[in-house]
Amino acid sequence: HKNLNTLKVINGDKPVLWIKYGGVYACGNPWRGKEGFGGKIIQKVTSFCFLERGKDNNIKKIEKDEELKLLLKQIYLPNEEKAMQKTFDFLEELVKIPAYKLKCNMNSDAFKVAFNGLIKSER
Repeated sequence: HKNLNTLKVINGDKPVLWIKYGGVYACGNPWRGKEGFGGKIIQKVTSFCFLERGKDNNIKKIEKDEELKLLLKQIYLPNEEKAMQKTFDFLEELVKIPAYKLKCNMNSDAFKVAFNGLIKSER
């Protein structure tokens, strides 16, 4: 694919998500996971892809209820009521974005399955 050589990791752990300009953006930050992948990058989020170890490599679009459950496992939930409400408002925006679950093994084919599944869905 023509864009393959321009792919960059925004954050190797958890990027900061930011709602601005009518969309959700992923932003790099200094906490990049053990590998240190990432940089000073801001990119509009067009889909989420949740990873799960699997025997075979496959990707599928998931329903909004499953997306919400998976997002809840990845975010910080504050104790203060006002902050909690803002978090729920933020989640309402996030679930508007399509989400996929990638079941994959350690074979190099996993990347191709993910890439092809996500690219085909955006067309």
